[in-house]
Amino acid sequence: MKTLFSLLTLTAAVPMLVHADAGSEARTPRRGNKYAKLSIPSQPKAADAKVNDGPFVTGDFLYWIASEEGLEYAVSGVTTVGAGTTSPVAQGRSREPNFNWDPGFRLGIGYTIPNRNWDVGLYWTRFDTTTHDSFTAATPISSFNTKFPTLDPAGPAMAQLQSAASKLKLQYNALDLMIGREWRVNEYFSLRPSAGLRGAWINQHYRVTYASPTLIPEDPIHRIKLDNDFSGLGIRTAFDAYWECHRYFTLFAKAGMTLFHGWVDTEQTYKNVAANNLYGNVHDDFQRVMSEFDTALGFRIQLGPCGALKRCEISAAYEYVLYPKQNQLLRFLDDQDRGVSMRTLGDLSFQGISVGASLYF
Repeated sequence: MKTLFSLLTLTAAVPMLVHADAGSEARTPRRGNKYAKLSIPSQPKAADAKVNDGPFVTGDFLYWIASEEGLEYAVSGVTTVGAGTTSPVAQGRSREPNFNWDPGFRLGIGYTIPNRNWDVGLYWTRFDTTTHDSFTAATPISSFNTKFPTLDPAGPAMAQLQSAASKLKLQYNALDLMIGREWRVNEYFSLRPSAGLRGAWINQHYRVTYASPTLIPEDPIHRIKLDNDFSGLGIRTAFDAYWECHRYFTLFAKAGMTLFHGWVDTEQTYKNVAANNLYGNVHDDFQRVMSEFDTALGFRIQLGPCGALKRCEISAAYEYVLYPKQNQLLRFLDDQDRGVSMRTLGDLSFQGISVGASLYF
């Protein structure tokens, strides 16, 4: 009876012991009655599956809008002052090109070093935009609705404008070579610092045409061409933070900064079209230490293995990019002492949404 009771007890205890040791380490005998640890593989956590060794490619569709300071080309709400008298004016405003939303893209290719989680990537960002603005003054022109130019150093500098039109074409390219690593803080939170180089090229072509009825009749139109080109190479650092809300859903925040050694090339020409007379021609090129700042807030969705891919992700974010003091054009301040001028030093920024995908092979 005792033997039967012992066998029944052992039979009931074995499943419990196996279940208790399912996630523990098994031991196997070795020489000299020593034991070696033999790890039993378990299902990987979602937190461990975010980094895969090998090559990867990324692609983002950008839908951005640009903004730049110092592009005002005309102003209303001012008038001449007589001897002790003033003329009435309406509420005035400045005129400048209003940027529109335009598409762009960002492409990347890289490689994650096996067993290290360090990745090296090359990324290209491209964004082009064109903007227009124009007006025609009410007829007849009176002191109540006068408009004056703000960009012309001579010609119609103090004359009323009958009409004016502006057009700005901007091309932006950035090329980043970065190395970084994602560090796990805990199961849900990770940080990714990175560093590298950024090259940037920003070309701007600004055209303004003024027509004024108060000028000499044979000289009614003045045309201004302003080119403001920047190229720079600098050291870039970035810092990303990820919060894994769900196994397949992650929120992220990104911030980056670049310190450039930059080259600036500006050309400014002022022409009387009717008389075919070039009355202003200024060219300047110089070097500056300049900066760039960018941030992004968004989310990514991990789709897991996708056929031959180890992992694929889709992401969406709202981005903001700032290039301080990018407008290096001269502004002439006095039509009598025409050499008196100052640099505009207006900030250039881009903001908008990005939607993209990352494929890990």
